[in-house]
Amino acid sequence: MSGSEKKKIKIALKIGGGPSPGYLWNVLLLDGALSDSDRFLEKVQYQHFEQQFKLMASCSEPLRCPGLDIDQIEDFHELKDTGGVLRSNSFRVFFGIDKSDKKNHSIVVLGVCVKKTNRQTPKPVKLKIQGRWRKYKNGDYKEV
Repeated sequence: MSGSEKKKIKIALKIGGGPSPGYLWNVLLLDGALSDSDRFLEKVQYQHFEQQFKLMASCSEPLRCPGLDIDQIEDFHELKDTGGVLRSNSFRVFFGIDKSDKKNHSIVVLGVCVKKTNRQTPKPVKLKIQGRWRKYKNGDYKEV
């Protein structure tokens, strides 16, 4: 894949940024995740998840961050939430943990979906998220 064909990745939070003592993790948003959030989330709902990822980026072990409901799905994870500003909707935000650079590790937001039932994540959603995660790990994204 040539440089001009690379998909975009946005740095949402940087290690050391934010309130003292600063974030412990970068948070990166893949362009597909941004498209998903535009399609599924109202502004106040987006801000709600933004706060949850700020909390996650502040934890030394983001997968064990108090108050967040996180499950593993294969080699990526989902942040589950419902109620409050989300109303009766059950949202899932999918993300991966990139520890390939020990000094510059990242939480990579891969996508968002609304779940209509409490069943497992639908296979087409899993495949889409797996594809994004694989492309990220293969270096198919560029920073903007």
